[in-house]
Parts: sequence; structure tokens; C-alpha cells
Amino acid sequence: MQNDTLAREGDDAEVDHERRERERREIGDRPHVEGITRGTVVEYADWQWALVSEVAEDHEPPMFGFILLDEIDDKHTESLESAWGCLEHYEAVKQFRGTEQEYWTDIEYITEDDIWQVLGPIHPDERGVEA
Repeated sequence: MQNDTLAREGDDAEVDHERRERERREIGDRPHVEGITRGTVVEYADWQWALVSEVAEDHEPPMFGFILLDEIDDKHTESLESAWGCLEHYEAVKQFRGTEQEYWTDIEYITEDDIWQVLGPIHPDERGVEA
């Protein structure tokens, strides 16, 4: 279910220690399911990309919040191009939290339905790379 190229983004040798450490501080304690956390990009049906905005594990059933990237303006999608890791991806779209651009679905729908693919980046704990 995971795209290895983007999922291993955390081991990019050109990313400085400060960026890695900041991500670990801000995202490291955040919940994740199979590596999917705030800032992970997922693809629906081979054509639509979404960025996970929240993991609500305490909700019944547990849910992912996400922002559809084709519904936000070019300024924000362009900032994703230079983003590294979950934190910087999340920061590019966090102003859309709680707006009409944020959607919610059961965690199982994304993790168990083959129509979804995880593009990355994934939670720092799942990358196996130290900050």
C-alpha cells in the first residue's frame, strides 16, 4: 500500500539535522496508523491526492481528517513542492483545518481499501531513521 520512494523521504541525505529534529518534536508524539499521520499524502483511485490533517484515534470509529489538494489554491499546493517530512507538509495546509476543505473518513477505509495508496511522507517512527 505504500510507495517506497516517497515513504523513505525521511532518509534524504540533503535534509539538515534541524529540520529532522523539528519534525520529530512536532510529529513524533502524534498518533499514526501504519505510518499515516498528519502530513502524509494519500492518493485516491490513482487520480486525487489528499493530505492527512488529523488522526482521531479516540473517535469511534477512529478517523482520518484530510484536505483534498485539488480544492486548495495554487499558493498552498506550490508550498508542498518544497516541503520535507510530515510536519512541513502539514504546515502547508493546516489553515484549512475545520473548514469546508477538511473531510473525515474511517481509518479502515484508507488502510484497508486498495483504492487508496500512501504516497508519503510517513511518521518518523515508521521510517527507521534517527533525527
